[in-house]
Amino acid sequence: MKYSVIAEQNGNSEAVSDVRLNARAVACLRELIAGAIVGYVYEWNTGERKKIWLKETVRSAQVCLISGLNRAGFAGGSNS
Repeated sequence: MKYSVIAEQNGNSEAVSDVRLNARAVACLRELIAGAIVGYVYEWNTGERKKIWLKETVRSAQVCLISGLNRAGFAGGSNS
């Protein structure tokens, strides 16, 4: 779902759909050797995904989807 924000500049109102309003974690990043969580992948309301690292140096990591999220990004409940 994409959101729109109305921005007003010089008296002109226009819809802006690329404004980041909120994000949700969709995956975690696990270190391959130790298996520790070293970061997360967040999806913004614009559809853009961004990795956030918890450690400065990571040699290799794998993406693990977060289970239990429905289509709206909430734990449990229905997909509607």
